[in-house]
Order: sequence, then C-alpha cells, then structure tokens
Amino acid sequence: MPKAATKRGAAGKVEKKRGKKGTSMFSRLVNCGLVDKLLGCLATTALNISKAFERLPNECSRPLAMPPRSQTTQYPNAPKRGLSAYMFFANEQRENVREENPGISFGQVGKILGERWKALNDKQRAPYEAKAAADKKRYEDEKQAYNEEDESS
Repeated sequence: MPKAATKRGAAGKVEKKRGKKGTSMFSRLVNCGLVDKLLGCLATTALNISKAFERLPNECSRPLAMPPRSQTTQYPNAPKRGLSAYMFFANEQRENVREENPGISFGQVGKILGERWKALNDKQRAPYEAKAAADKKRYEDEKQAYNEEDESS
C-alpha cells in the first residue's frame, strides 16, 4: 500500500495532504433518491404539526401568551427625590441654550448642557451642589415624616 504524501506544517508537525474532495452530502442524497423521501417526510411532519396546533388551544387550559408584568405600586403621597447638581444647572440653563440655538432637537439640547456642565470648574459648580445638598436634606426629612405617618396608620 503506497504511503500518503506528507508535508511539514507551520508548527513543524507532519500533515497528510488531502486528496480530491469527494462529492457533497447533498449530491449523494440526490443520487440515492433520498431527497424525495426526505421531502415527503417533511411534508407529512408539517401537516402533523399544523393539526396539532389546531387542537392545542382547545385542549390547553392556560393562556398561551405570557402574563403581563406586575406593575410597581405607585404612592402618590410619597416625597419626590432630590435633584442632582447637574439637574439644577440644566433647569437653569435650558432656556438659554434654546434661545441661543433655535430649532435644535431635545437630544442636542442635552448634549450642549452636558458639555457646558463638564466645562464648569469646582467654584462654578458650588452653588448647584449647595442646592442639591439642600434638596437632598429636604427629601430625607419628607421621607422620614412619610414613613412615620405610614407606620402610625
């Protein structure tokens, strides 16, 4: 029996040369006549599946759709959270940005406000951070009063 031709690969290992590629799997199936048999099987399977789906809603007691997610409970009397320093800045500057750039989109307004906020130094941010600290204190006081009121009920 003749020895297979070999060559050295990149790693120095001996690899066998591959001969001519054989026929594809599909062409073998066509030549053997199995494609027609497979198509017939697929058609009957599809028919069986469609019949099963026709029976399914009648036999199934639970709904096929996913139930809706439960909504989180809304508490209308709960205190509103405190605003951040950036939000105080943005609320103050938003109208100025719109006047300077008429007709810009909502997203572009946000980008400009973000760029302006990044450009501020610590001294310029201080008044907004003071407002944010005061608002945080207000929220904590209101939250404590709300929780005490809720516990007493």
